[in-house]
Amino acid sequence: MKIIVLVLTGLSIAACGGSSNSSDISPVIETNDGSTTEQVTSVDAKVKELTRVDSEVTALEADELVNNYNTFALSLFRDSAKVKLDVNSLYSPYASYTAFSQLVTAAQDDTLVGLQKNLLLTQTQDVFLNARNQLDLSLLSNTNDAIELLSKNILIANKGYDFSFPFLENNVLYFGSDVQFLDFDNDLETTKRNIYESLKVVSSDGLKDRAWVDSLSNTEKLVMINQFSFDAEWKTPFVKESGSVGQFTKVDLNTIDVEFMSAFLDTQYYIDESTVVVEIPTMSSKYSVIVATTKLWELGEFIDQLTSESLDELYSKMRPGDIALELPEFSLSAFINGVGESLSPQGFHEQLANFSALNERMSDDTYVKYSELYHELAFNREGITADAESALVVSQKPLPDADMSGGLIIMSPGFPLIPIAIIGQEISIKIDSPFIVILRDNDTNMILQLGLINDPLL
Repeated sequence: MKIIVLVLTGLSIAACGGSSNSSDISPVIETNDGSTTEQVTSVDAKVKELTRVDSEVTALEADELVNNYNTFALSLFRDSAKVKLDVNSLYSPYASYTAFSQLVTAAQDDTLVGLQKNLLLTQTQDVFLNARNQLDLSLLSNTNDAIELLSKNILIANKGYDFSFPFLENNVLYFGSDVQFLDFDNDLETTKRNIYESLKVVSSDGLKDRAWVDSLSNTEKLVMINQFSFDAEWKTPFVKESGSVGQFTKVDLNTIDVEFMSAFLDTQYYIDESTVVVEIPTMSSKYSVIVATTKLWELGEFIDQLTSESLDELYSKMRPGDIALELPEFSLSAFINGVGESLSPQGFHEQLANFSALNERMSDDTYVKYSELYHELAFNREGITADAESALVVSQKPLPDADMSGGLIIMSPGFPLIPIAIIGQEISIKIDSPFIVILRDNDTNMILQLGLINDPLL
């Protein structure tokens, strides 16, 4: 399977001064055999007593965060173009945005300003943390027998390092982080095994092999991980009928034979002379999948103009109706170990230095790398499954860059109109050319996962 994934740039941190917020709490001490001495630190005990808070924010503050977040997600999706035409694109912004957002709790002064710029934040740190926490809790609270959504944050701290308690406290209070103190300095192999075991708690199949865990060294100070999982049944299941094989035209104008599945949906849709947007409802009214496509030669321009505002405008134009929808079944996955092109349109190349809220020594020769990106999306007759895992490593040495490229597909002209038939009051749509898929939280319009499907067979 050939997948292009949008991957994030490493962040080199140089010294630039700022206020300090070091802690006088002594580190945990553990022997090489794994036993713990009587000197258990007060910071470890304090963290274990913390519980996640219920944040209260205004509707305007929540809307502002969603707009910033969607702008961030669509910027990555839109601006990472100019790659080969024979690939699919898949990205889960929620996992990566959450992992990077945890750094906001460690940033001060110019570093905080830089993070706000690159995460496209317009809110104060306090408002952002509360709004993000409220939205996350809202997502997690809406599950039933047909819907499963899980977002788990894990913070692995080097127990030989003197972390600021407020940093750890904020990660528990506003991210619900599972904070673990592991010994990178003296027992690295046990630390790696413990990280593997922590990750398996969420992933029934363990996801994929995690090369980034194996590559960890004793120079690492902090690892922040987000795991995201979504599984939902369709409100109206699709079916496959005999003779459902048809042609699908890719961006390069080559055609492939694929099996189409079909469903008669009571849903929302929008159609004009060049664009089709259809909502596929799940068993929960809170979540749905948006499928969008255009004339093939206009798809590049459509993606280039896809912003948070233009997407909201499309949603506002959707109207209720009955749709007979045909489209291919597909399953995509991507696993990247390393770093790639860009975090945002501005790039993550600022000299961000002041992490004194994390520890006063977080200045010289400190590096933050986006070490792993794993995304998966399965779209079949019964429902949709989306999984993602993102990991940030804070180290006192630069981690090696991986040779990665990322982005969307450049479109070329030459394909006819989208097949649309209107018979009486019934609208029939067959999506047999590249299309965009968006997993959406309907209450907020937050994008949980999005992809561009150029070849359903890959």
